[in-house]
Amino acid sequence: MTVRRTLAAAVVASALALGGWVAPLRAQDARLSAIPDADARAAVGAIIVEAEGRGLPREPLVTKALEGVQKGAPGERIEAAVRAMVGRLLVARDALAPTASPAELDAAAGALAAGVTADAIRVVRLAAPSRSITVALGVLAQLTVRGVPAARAAQAVATLVQRGASHAQLLSMQREVQDDLAAGVPPSTALDLRFRAVIAALPPPAPAPIGRTAVPTSKP
Repeated sequence: MTVRRTLAAAVVASALALGGWVAPLRAQDARLSAIPDADARAAVGAIIVEAEGRGLPREPLVTKALEGVQKGAPGERIEAAVRAMVGRLLVARDALAPTASPAELDAAAGALAAGVTADAIRVVRLAAPSRSITVALGVLAQLTVRGVPAARAAQAVATLVQRGASHAQLLSMQREVQDDLAAGVPPSTALDLRFRAVIAALPPPAPAPIGRTAVPTSKP
């Protein structure tokens, strides 16, 4: 057992000794028991305890660990993947500030993994500061991973969110862009065509409040 993993096991043991941590950690351990490597299991448990202490949601981290198990990844790779997920969740929380639901944090972390920048996530957040953007972030991630420039995809998604596009409309645009790409249409062209089609179906934009700049509704 390495020194680092010995320390990780000690963190878990210490957490178990604290009454406030006992219930959540037991539930967590039940799922992490799927990790065959005992050292990795202890290390991942310690990472999750620390992350929860920093206000991060547990579910994305446990899910990431179990994905590694399903893929047959060695313990050290599972541990590294969970650590990387913690890093993305921290960046996501900053980009979504001042508030973010666990679902939004998970979606933003997934977008970061797909190549979306923190700045692009902020653009979408600013378009809907008081509404959930979980679906919008998922659409942004899918567009980006398929070759649409992240900044252009973020501008398009943010504009549609601000204009009141429904989740169904956002997902429909994503599917249609994917179909266009499969047919050989360049990514930016496909986005432009489908963005304009959704915009045309939306009501005219409301005037921006004085002192607040609206997200541009022109070509993304």
